[in-house]
Amino acid sequence: MTYETLFKLCQRQSGNKSADALIGFKDYLNLGQKDVAGSYDNWRELHKTGTLSLVDGTESYTLATDFSKFRSNVVILTSPTNNEKPIYRAPSNQFKEWNPVTSNDSKTIPEWWYEDPNDDTKVLFYPIPNTSYTVTYDYIALSSDMSVTSDTPFFPARWHHILVDFAMSMHYESAAQRNYDAANYHLIKYTNGKKQLISDYKKRFIGQESTTYGTGVNE
Repeated sequence: MTYETLFKLCQRQSGNKSADALIGFKDYLNLGQKDVAGSYDNWRELHKTGTLSLVDGTESYTLATDFSKFRSNVVILTSPTNNEKPIYRAPSNQFKEWNPVTSNDSKTIPEWWYEDPNDDTKVLFYPIPNTSYTVTYDYIALSSDMSVTSDTPFFPARWHHILVDFAMSMHYESAAQRNYDAANYHLIKYTNGKKQLISDYKKRFIGQESTTYGTGVNE
């Protein structure tokens, strides 16, 4: 279903075609899509590969703008001579015990990476790079909000209708409605539909889901 079809279904079910209600329905549909995305890690449609360009003397790097979480604890480091090597994630608290003052360390080929404990959009590498490298990493992307009428949810079309129940639940729970019985009715329908969607999706792609590699730390 398209974004337009979904919000028109919300208008029809609620009997409310006001401008304010339409704005709400559009927001609720996108919130529902985010909830679906966050309920399962193996949506193939949200699996992506990102790259980082490491430079001499720089420890911290910003991840892709749609980054949600890593799919693997291993990233691939490519040297200027195109040699590849895996480097492993180190827990940030353990890393600090190993190396409390990274700025005093000599620069060389990175062996470890860890997530910035103060900024979840960044990762840091140790030792600090001594030249230019390329890092490739697999990640789960955030779902993109639907914005134009022809946009569609990222998951299989036969299950798009569950977003209408999510939006209707939010609509009836809003301060303007306060119809909690109706809100709960649609929430139950959405929750059950989401479970069926994930179950159906797993069956479709059984044996095809990617695995998470070992951390190389504390295994």
